[in-house]
Amino acid sequence: MNFEDAKRRKEEIRENINLLFLPEDVVELRALSDFKTYSGYFKDHDKLSDEAFRLDISGENGIYVTLNEVNPVLYSRRADRIRQLTKKDAATSDADIIRRRFLPVDIDPVRPSGVSSSDDEHNYALKMAEKIAAFLSELGFPEPISADSGNGAHLLYRIDLKNSGDATILIKHCLETLDALFSDEKAVVDKGNYNASRIWKLYGTHARKGDSTEIRPHRRSGIISAADNQETVPKKLLIKLAEAIPGRNRKEIPPAANSEITREGNGANPITVPGGKIPLADWLSAHNIKVRSEKPWQDGTLYILEECPFSSAHKDGAFAIQFENGAVFAGCHHNSCGAGRQRWQELRAMYEGEKTSGRKTVKEQNDNRKTVISSLSGGNDKLPEIIPEENSDSNQDDKSLNDIDTTSAQNSAIEILKNGDPLKFILDTFEKNHVGDRVVAECMAMSVASQSVYNTSGLHVSVSGNSGKGKTHACKTMLKLLPEDFKLSGTVSDKALYYNPNLKAGTIFWFDDTALSDDFQEIIKNSTSNFTESIEHMTLTTERKLKICRIPERCVWWLSKVEDAGDDQVLNRMLTVWIDDSHRQDEDVLKHIKRSEAEGIPETAEHEGIPVCREIWRILKERQVYVRIPFAERIRFSDVHNRRNPTMLFDLIKSHALLFSMQRETPKEDPDVKYIDADESDFYAALKLYKKISRDNGDMSSNLTKNEANTLAVMEKMEWNFVTVGMIQEALGFSYYQVRRVFHGYSARGLKYAGLLEKCPAISLDEMVYPEECEFGTARKKVRRYSFNYQTYREWITSPNISLDGDGRNSGGDINNNRQGTISKNP
Repeated sequence: MNFEDAKRRKEEIRENINLLFLPEDVVELRALSDFKTYSGYFKDHDKLSDEAFRLDISGENGIYVTLNEVNPVLYSRRADRIRQLTKKDAATSDADIIRRRFLPVDIDPVRPSGVSSSDDEHNYALKMAEKIAAFLSELGFPEPISADSGNGAHLLYRIDLKNSGDATILIKHCLETLDALFSDEKAVVDKGNYNASRIWKLYGTHARKGDSTEIRPHRRSGIISAADNQETVPKKLLIKLAEAIPGRNRKEIPPAANSEITREGNGANPITVPGGKIPLADWLSAHNIKVRSEKPWQDGTLYILEECPFSSAHKDGAFAIQFENGAVFAGCHHNSCGAGRQRWQELRAMYEGEKTSGRKTVKEQNDNRKTVISSLSGGNDKLPEIIPEENSDSNQDDKSLNDIDTTSAQNSAIEILKNGDPLKFILDTFEKNHVGDRVVAECMAMSVASQSVYNTSGLHVSVSGNSGKGKTHACKTMLKLLPEDFKLSGTVSDKALYYNPNLKAGTIFWFDDTALSDDFQEIIKNSTSNFTESIEHMTLTTERKLKICRIPERCVWWLSKVEDAGDDQVLNRMLTVWIDDSHRQDEDVLKHIKRSEAEGIPETAEHEGIPVCREIWRILKERQVYVRIPFAERIRFSDVHNRRNPTMLFDLIKSHALLFSMQRETPKEDPDVKYIDADESDFYAALKLYKKISRDNGDMSSNLTKNEANTLAVMEKMEWNFVTVGMIQEALGFSYYQVRRVFHGYSARGLKYAGLLEKCPAISLDEMVYPEECEFGTARKKVRRYSFNYQTYREWITSPNISLDGDGRNSGGDINNNRQGTISKNP
């Protein structure tokens, strides 16, 4: 490369930086090689282009930049300079992004990993980018920055969104829509590019994967086209894209028809399919409608059609979906062809003639439910439509309550959701079937509610307590209040959940006193960490073909066990709550048993409130919303080192708001967005529960079991500097093995569960040797004791203050030091 070439390439990189960033932006430059990563933060964009050019000509695999607006404080990490990262060095994380500036669309050719694309693969990706840009243009999107990534194609659309959970979900849904519509066996839209801190190819630098060969060469990336005046995509258009394919909102899923459907094809005799559940793949094949690609979509199957059957003016854009309940939605995304509206009946009429047996049945099927909802809602069209079940006879719990009218339960549920206190009703119904443990039930209720809030990380529950104290009964009682088709319990093998075809998004998994294998704990970690998306397991069929199995998104996990339900990484994802094993609770349970026996009430009897609870949950599961916390910046945490607990408090606030969502108004400034605002009553309710499970009824901060917490409490109360096993046995009535577990933990199925010696820094083990007189003289006796450092314990156990700035009432409190709730107020 001569001087002029080098100068020209450096200037090209500089121009591309000018196109992507504002002059005052701080940008992280990151270079990846086989064994090293280089990073630096730049305010001086001339230095940025110089360093990028230097790294590129040195042969690094790829040169990248952060696309979105970085917190300028990060400039001080590596100010206008590059250095090789060590394990201790931090790079930009999602929390470091202030605003989102781009919707990043990356089209990547399908090929073996670790190699560059061929020319044919590369060109195919570029052509797919053109189709996507044309599709988005028809939706109203402005011209993007169109680029060649070196191996594939890029489209960058300018946006302006505050970095938040809502924005993350919105971008994720947009990319999922584009992936569903355009990805095929040759190229895919990368739907994983939704995280805010995503790094992006710096145009003008090379893409080097594997060795550069004649068939698969290394190429230099570059911008293909960009408008002089780049427009910003309005948020409404992003929402329109995210919801372009029906099914993400369950209200959009049509009910399954109840009529008989006739299909014929290939000259065969007509075939009648009873019950209206037409197999869409067979129907398309029978009528010679070619499918370009087939992929999962919202618990159903999406078919992208090879040619549009509705218009000869274009070929692409047509699709058909078969949902889990058997219902079908078909349409085309072109504005001239319906703009995505439902055209299934029209499609059937085109191929079956005038008889479209589904139309009238669908209307009749919904009339009764719509009448019920309309009469109670006063014409409020924001109430969720209750989708009929595929087979009402399948719900055995409902069949056992023949004296409870279903419509009456629906009426009561909607009335409570609109004008009552749904959480109190659910908890009161729980207590009519299970004595006490209201905090346990409330944690489970918040867990179920979190499934219907788009911008939560999900709330999962770990219930621990001594054997025979009611853990199993409490969980069973709460499960009875849920719709039958949204719960699963029992024992399963490690991978069995992946192969269950009946699992729905939003399922509640309950596992009782089950020793969790290492593999199963990994499944729980994966599912809880990726709450808003399904998790996949790839395996081979007997024909040696790849098969992808899935656990659907938005599932929550309830674990009940005598000791810890899993390792710390599992517990860190859960609301940890203890069953009440007090003497008072034992007496109350005994009174309840006596009263039930005297009245002849069978154990399996179900209270009349149970069907109402099921309808409440069914309605809320259809009513999925985003929840904003307008006062979030006023919430003060005195201890910020634990990033998990504040997130759980925020999710508790959102879940409480969801329960009362039918009593809240959608903010008028953006009526197209399906969100509600939490208010301060949600904060106080969430904080009250958070306080209880942080000390009195659980341990969110240190993941202690009830026995461990009781042991520390008695050592503190008795002011012991050390204890022996015998002292704890006498004070708490534990067996020798229970005390051993408390201090040393235990092992199960090859997994080690920590005890106080590992969890609590105030506890240490001392082995003392004492002389002891015996008949043979003086013997040396070894005694094991556990030392207790009170000061260290107080520093470790003290929980943070949580308060609400600018509030005139009690708002937070030291959760530990005063169990009655000493509250802190901040003016």
